[in-house]
Amino acid sequence: MHDFWQPPFEYEITAPHPARMRDYYLGGRIHYQVDRDAADAAVAAGDPEPLIAWERREFLRRTVPTLIDQGVTQFVAVGTGIPRQDAVHEIAQRRDPECRVVYVDDDPFVLDCSRFLLADTPRTAVVEGTAADPAAFLADPVLRDLLDIARPVAVALLAAPPVADPAVVAAALAAGSHLLVTEPGGDGWRCVPVARVPHES
Repeated sequence: MHDFWQPPFEYEITAPHPARMRDYYLGGRIHYQVDRDAADAAVAAGDPEPLIAWERREFLRRTVPTLIDQGVTQFVAVGTGIPRQDAVHEIAQRRDPECRVVYVDDDPFVLDCSRFLLADTPRTAVVEGTAADPAAFLADPVLRDLLDIARPVAVALLAAPPVADPAVVAAALAAGSHLLVTEPGGDGWRCVPVARVPHES
C-alpha cells in the first residue's frame, strides 16, 4: 500500500489537502490519490508552491543547524504542516538530540497526523494555534511544559500567514531568540534576531 498513515474514520479523503500535497512535493508518503492528482495538476500548470516547499525546507536545513551552533536549542514551528521530510525536529535533533521542538497548527488533520507521528518522539510536542494569535500558543501549557521561554527560542513562521506585528512574537521571547520569517513580498525567508524585528503599525 502506498500510504502508511491511516486517518481516523471521521476523515473523508475526498478533496486534496495542502499539507498532504506539500508532503508529496517533498517526496513523502502521507498523501492520497486525490492529493497526488491535484499536486501533479499544479506542477503542470506552473504553480510555484512545489518550488517554494523545497526552498523553504532548504532554508530550514541551513538555518536550524546554524542556530544550534549559536546556542539555540528550542524551536517553535508555526503552520508548517506534516512534520516529516526533514521537518524542524528532524533537522534539529540530528545536530543535537537534546533540542526541543513544538509544532503549532490549527488544521484538524495536521494536528491529528502530527500527534500520531510524534507520539514516540522525545522532546517534541504539538499544540493548536495560529500565527494570528501568537500570545495564545506561546502561553499554551504544553508548550510551556516542554520549552523554557526564559531561554532563547527560534520561532519559524514560514508557511503561515504573516503576523500583523512581528514584535508581538518577539516581545514574548528571551534575548538571543530568533524569528524565521518570510521576506516582504513572499519571495524568500530570513532569520531575524528578535532585537532587530521592527514594530509595524
